[in-house]
Amino acid sequence: MADTHHKPLEGKVPKLYKANPTQTKEFLCQCDNCLDLNSGHFNNNKERIIWTLTYFDKETPTARRWATAFETKAQSGGNWGTWIDFKKKLFSYDTAVEAEEAHTLIEYLHQKKGQTAAQWRDKFLIVLEATGYKEDLYLGTLVQCLINPAIVWK
Repeated sequence: MADTHHKPLEGKVPKLYKANPTQTKEFLCQCDNCLDLNSGHFNNNKERIIWTLTYFDKETPTARRWATAFETKAQSGGNWGTWIDFKKKLFSYDTAVEAEEAHTLIEYLHQKKGQTAAQWRDKFLIVLEATGYKEDLYLGTLVQCLINPAIVWK
């Protein structure tokens, strides 16, 4: 039987992952494609996950922290989980990072000069969705603070 572990990989390998939420889907698709083309090269979930972690950009603090935390937990518990579980964890982490950034952004999302209330509202609703906030008294008060009363009706 041929030793498949030393054959070069077929297809394009993924770009380095910098733990940017806008990059996650593309990164995981690139990994899936390479893993599918080289299915005989990876014998189990652990090998797939370890290979994928090698494409986390270790120069990017967020990517390095996530990969290190994942590897440490997997090694200490002896359980790397499935490839599907790994992807879900990465997506849930990105969602949390995105929500945290949205929480900060929404507090400073003031209506700008020349921006109609409708334009501001559209941007506000996009950021609001990312925060996970539900409409409540806090949001009503926040909206009143952020809309510029001098230009709201223009």
